[in-house]
Amino acid sequence: MAFLDDSANLGTALVVIAIVGFIDAISAIVGSFSHHAFRGLLLSGIGQAVCAVLFLRLGMEFRRSPYASMVMLSKYVRVVGITMIVSAVSSIAFGLFTVTVNLVFGLVVFWVSRRLDSHRRENVDRILWYLLVVAFALMALASLASALSSIPGLLASAWSLTVLASSLANLFVSVFMLILLMEGDVRMSMGT
Repeated sequence: MAFLDDSANLGTALVVIAIVGFIDAISAIVGSFSHHAFRGLLLSGIGQAVCAVLFLRLGMEFRRSPYASMVMLSKYVRVVGITMIVSAVSSIAFGLFTVTVNLVFGLVVFWVSRRLDSHRRENVDRILWYLLVVAFALMALASLASALSSIPGLLASAWSLTVLASSLANLFVSVFMLILLMEGDVRMSMGT
């Protein structure tokens, strides 16, 4: 299990996610110049680039130095919350409902990260622990499904390779976070 306990490996997975994010951002920005929804795709591409930068910074931070389990968990959840907010704002051209839902979820996830840093032990923390377990388990299943569905397209499209790389990196991150949640110090910090 040492491979799944090393923050440098988590950092590497986040760097892979960032690289694929940059590829998606460049694709959206370049595609925006030949598409009728120019502003929407351009803004979306810029938002994807900002999210990729955030994941790259966090990945490099985790690669440079080890962190305590609770700190890694809260930093990752915080970046996910911020990227959800950035994605919501950058997708304003695609509809107000989508923006509102993503913005609310992003703010809730950001609040959860702040709650993880608070070092309080209340019933809310116990509930958050269970919600995070469910969220990371669902993320792992979705990443696995995405990886498996991209395999048949590998021969037909190079794009499937980026989908596979991103899916496997996300699978690793979600399993890593599940393992962090199961550690004794994290469970004790969250009152479970």
